[in-house]
Amino acid sequence: MDDPSLLQMREFLSDEAAFSPSLPVLSLLYEKGEPAGHLYLYDSKGSHGSDLKIGVENAFVTPASSTDLPTLLLRAGERYDPGAVSLSLPFLTRTGDFPTSHVSSYKNVLLVPGKTPYSVNTSRFNALAAKAGFDGFLDHANVHLFLNRKNMGDYHLVQNFSSSFLASRYHFKRSDDVEKEEGTEAKVFNAFQLQDLFSADLNREEERAALEEKVDIRSLLTLYAMNVLINNPRFPDYQFRAFRARTPLPDSDLPYQDGRVYFVTGGADLAFQQKADAFADLIEQRGYGADSVFPHLMEADAYRHLFLQVLGILRRDSFTDEGMHFHNPFLDADLQQYFHTSKQEVLAKAPKGSLADWLRSPARDESAAKVGAPLYFSEISAKGSFDSFRITNRGTQTVSLGNLFVSDDPEDPLRFRLPAIKLSPGDSILIHGARNKEQIGSYLCNFSLKSGETLCLFDGNTFLDTRKIPPMSDSEICIILPDGRLLFRLRH
Repeated sequence: MDDPSLLQMREFLSDEAAFSPSLPVLSLLYEKGEPAGHLYLYDSKGSHGSDLKIGVENAFVTPASSTDLPTLLLRAGERYDPGAVSLSLPFLTRTGDFPTSHVSSYKNVLLVPGKTPYSVNTSRFNALAAKAGFDGFLDHANVHLFLNRKNMGDYHLVQNFSSSFLASRYHFKRSDDVEKEEGTEAKVFNAFQLQDLFSADLNREEERAALEEKVDIRSLLTLYAMNVLINNPRFPDYQFRAFRARTPLPDSDLPYQDGRVYFVTGGADLAFQQKADAFADLIEQRGYGADSVFPHLMEADAYRHLFLQVLGILRRDSFTDEGMHFHNPFLDADLQQYFHTSKQEVLAKAPKGSLADWLRSPARDESAAKVGAPLYFSEISAKGSFDSFRITNRGTQTVSLGNLFVSDDPEDPLRFRLPAIKLSPGDSILIHGARNKEQIGSYLCNFSLKSGETLCLFDGNTFLDTRKIPPMSDSEICIILPDGRLLFRLRH
């Protein structure tokens, strides 16, 4: 039975002329100055979802805001408690195109008025980053907010840069496994003890190797490129965000747990403006770019080349004028002045493939028994009802499979005999796991694939290939390149 306050709220919503059935509804009841409150969730049809006891930090007005509507910080628990465990908000659960963005519980979230520059520009920026395939974005959800039964209009639920968010997004087992930093670029680099690495002569290969051992340089260059494209003058001196594994797992196949520093999008409230030239500020170290390492990175031929590559990929695939609803008036002149190239030349030289392909360039995977053997596992999917693996012949001779076996257990290598077919050079065969029953007429083996197991190819005497199955989401496929590198791609 609904309690009286909930019945009263539902009656109020049903009578409220401004209620929009196209958006979920949040009704927040709390006393100003009190750290406790109730949050009622309704779906887009107005049906009651749940009543959450939450802590509410005192309302404040967003700086540089064009409205005096309050921004609120909500935290799990009966009062505003920094040690609270989680707050489950289904409207911030993304499913579909981006398999790593399935976070559903948070320590805290922001409720930001939908008309503030922070809300509009930051949500657009993160949506573009997500569309490009950059998994360091923060999700937003549009909701209709009633504050103490007063209609406040459209608000944004904003995913917070928290350890719980990072742990869920990047497959860490616990929030404590993540070390994160936020603030200015200089503050973050100092916290991770990176300044000396960035100040070295980065035209020397050994100095770049030392830097890249500690930093994922491609995600950093992507962050610079995205903020240049949206002309964000507050970058990198505002909400510059990075994280790394507190205890690296050298045997993990996921690059985020290798102990290097990775980067996440921040606020963009002053972006998409036809004024201050953010690109020039970075290069000439003025304004918010006064202390940035970006110009020193651009003095290195290798990093300047990578930056122009990712700039072209983003401009081609996501950060178009149409996608941004904005034209950067400084970009053409800046590219010509600082890099002696044009936007068209940058687009023409952008490598084929997605941003995700460009970002994923991990070190060689040594779990294979014989790198270079003619037959090898070239593709693995080990999640849900789509488990499968592919065997490819990278040799120069046709190979018969009839006397070969595959297994998910090296102690029992004869579990499944491969079909009696021949693979010509360059050909492959796709074998579906036991869960994949809908693949009627396809090759179906007698075991299922699970992350952490070892897939092995056996000829009766020796292992031709072995592959540790990496963690992956329902929508990911692990591609193993001939040189042993791993790429994670979305299932089509």
